[in-house]
Amino acid sequence: VSTQSTWGGRAARFLGLRTGLCATTIGLNSGYNRDVQDTKALLISATQLAEGCLAVLTKAVPTLTPVRERIEGALTPDLYATDAAFALVREKGIPFRDAYVEVGQHVDEVVVPDHEATLRNRTHAGSTGNLGLSALVAQVEAERVKWTALQSNLHKQWNTLTEA
Repeated sequence: VSTQSTWGGRAARFLGLRTGLCATTIGLNSGYNRDVQDTKALLISATQLAEGCLAVLTKAVPTLTPVRERIEGALTPDLYATDAAFALVREKGIPFRDAYVEVGQHVDEVVVPDHEATLRNRTHAGSTGNLGLSALVAQVEAERVKWTALQSNLHKQWNTLTEA
């Protein structure tokens, strides 16, 4: 059994659970409705499925080794259509929507640029050239410190209650 078909099956099952949840709750009036109890099994199944997938992914992802030649071979001209449209906006001053249509009509003529340079030039927050990981790491660390302090306080309070 291939990994791809296994993940495809999991994704389809998850989509089915989501669809069931939506179908169950669509059109329900506000307030208590007995049909809501039918959502519990769907949510439990979806949570168990997600936990299982995450358990596999945490083991599998560290073993992945990118093959540069295959990655570069997959960099087809159509992937750079937006970059070509932005170039037209910068160079000719035409609106992006018109530039994108123009590039779309001639997508086979888009030249695959130096991929590394293209990534480095994408510098807006969250882009491939500026993922903002250091800020994210700092945010996670700040949250960890807050939760550690809360945990410590909770233990102190618990100890106070149990010693009395």
